[in-house]
Amino acid sequence: MKKLILSAAVLAMVFVGCKKEETKPSDSSTSSSSSSSTPKISKETTYSYNDSIITDTSITLYTYDSKGRLVSRINDYYSITYSYVSANLISTTVSEKSNGSVPNYTLNYLLDSKGKAIKSYQVGKIDTIQINYSTDGYSLGSSSSNSQFEVVGENIVKSNYFNYEYYLDKINVLSNANRGIYFMGKDSKNLVKSQKWVAVGSNPMSSTTQYTYEFDSKNRVIKSTRNTVTTNGLSGAGKWITKYEYIN
Repeated sequence: MKKLILSAAVLAMVFVGCKKEETKPSDSSTSSSSSSSTPKISKETTYSYNDSIITDTSITLYTYDSKGRLVSRINDYYSITYSYVSANLISTTVSEKSNGSVPNYTLNYLLDSKGKAIKSYQVGKIDTIQINYSTDGYSLGSSSSNSQFEVVGENIVKSNYFNYEYYLDKINVLSNANRGIYFMGKDSKNLVKSQKWVAVGSNPMSSTTQYTYEFDSKNRVIKSTRNTVTTNGLSGAGKWITKYEYIN
């Protein structure tokens, strides 16, 4: 579960690959593209199952500022706080809790004129990570052109050898924007229905995940269930249920 929670945090800080580069952010005032009409998640409770028995539980709490931007994300495994320093600089403090110790570090994001993160770097390190986007604003990570990336009807249907299907009648209310993150590009418009991955080779491994949801009277997701099936010894199989609470 610890690896699952840490990977969820990384999704909000998408960056792959490094290069050395000096960065000098400007001191212009911060702006935000947040929308007051976007429902904000305040709490996530995730359960993992083994033969219908709960084997692990994790709670993640979110707080926001007056503009609806994420201020903190905290659970038993890590905490991340966000500081909106200027229009082109967001500074985050990351605390990972491991074996009784809490190593801290600062990770900064540099934004372009449209408010998207284009670079990140850890304070005290010399490596800078480039973040690229498709022409229509979806994050490509460190790849400026991803031949495996495809968008259909405002939904990412292919990315990095994963293929996705969606509930086309259900709006995605579990996006980065619903967690106050407006600087990582666009998310898919609809809720994901399935995710499939198949490796190439003579004895290929595969992973298939199916998603189902329950909703409240405002069409917000209050419960999601994902079941993952793998083949040929690939790890990650299992069932997870996540319950969501929102800021009223």
